[in-house]
This record gives sequence, C-alpha cells and structure tokens, in this order.
Amino acid sequence: MRLFRSIPLLIIPGGIYNLLALLESQRGTILEDRGIPIPLPHDVFLPYSIADFITTIAIVLLFFEIVKSTSVADISIFEHIVSTLVFSVFMAELMLVPELAGTPTFVFLTLMSFIDVIAGFTITITAARRDFNINN
Repeated sequence: MRLFRSIPLLIIPGGIYNLLALLESQRGTILEDRGIPIPLPHDVFLPYSIADFITTIAIVLLFFEIVKSTSVADISIFEHIVSTLVFSVFMAELMLVPELAGTPTFVFLTLMSFIDVIAGFTITITAARRDFNINN
C-alpha cells in the first residue's frame, strides 16, 4: 500500500494524454474538440476541450503531489527518484516525439512534472535542515 502512495500522480494525466494522442494520430482530433461547454454568467459558455480537462486534473494532482512531498518518511526518497524519472520521460517524449507530445497541453504536463521534482527536493532539504538543526 505504501508503495502505491509513492507513485507520482502526474503519471495519470500523462498516460491519459498519451493514450488520447495515439488515438488522435489515427482517428483525428480528440484532444482539442471543444465538446464540453461550461456555463458562465450572462448566458456565456466557456468552450472546454479534453486537453483543457487533462490540464485541470494535472493541476489538482500537482497540489496533492506537493502535499505528499512534505512527508519525510523513508519512502520519500524513492518517490523523488520516481518523480524525477517521470519528468525525464516527459522531457524525452517532448523532445523526441513532437508529433504526439508537441502540444501546449503536454508542455504544461512536463512543466508540472518539473515543479513536482523541484518542490519535492526543496521541501525535503528544508525539512532535513530543520531536523538536523543545521545553521549557516
């Protein structure tokens, strides 16, 4: 159970994006279809695509990732390593497979993964300094 908590949540929107991008390359536009209108005041509708929905979910999951990174348990080091691997895979995909990953949505997912890695290491280092009472 603890091992599942250490898996980065940003794998979920990344996997969904990749699956839909593969389907899109075979069937046409899926990610950018503006099929979900969100009602706003004054009878205005916000066009909302599946790519927008994936980005929204990823932002929410990034919050939970940052909250998870405040833990200083032994498994947190493993979590940081896996988060770094996820970021590396996202970055490699962005650079090597532009036909699938060359969209603003995937750039945002990669950026969120980078923020997850930096926040995790920063919070861990700060907590370690506080625990060991290191003063400059």
